[in-house]
Amino acid sequence: MTRRAAGSRPGAGADPGSAAARRAATFWRAIPPVAAALRDAPGLLARFGVGEAPLGWQGTVSVWRDPTDLVAFAYRHPEHRAAIMRTSTEGWYAEELFARFEVRDVVGDRTVLGWVADGDSETVKGGRA
Repeated sequence: MTRRAAGSRPGAGADPGSAAARRAATFWRAIPPVAAALRDAPGLLARFGVGEAPLGWQGTVSVWRDPTDLVAFAYRHPEHRAAIMRTSTEGWYAEELFARFEVRDVVGDRTVLGWVADGDSETVKGGRA
């Protein structure tokens, strides 16, 4: 399991976009391999899809143990890199955004996200948090 660098805070990423209706079918077919890779990505603390009806899931919000884990998945993972490359060639989005955030605090029950704080005896995805 990836450990956070001293003084580093967890990071979050959001990649919503307005889907181009004429390209929805190719977009939807490209999601499963990326979603499967994301589920097991090192350093991932939580993820969920965002979107609007009637088109459904059009982006992902993810929380990472360390910003370097986020960057490693976003730009180095083969399935995600392929999706990034296809975004412009396929014209999947009418508009898009990628934003990174620093998670400074979590209020409430973080286990809802499957997120366990450093030092807790609990585990995340079979490894120590």
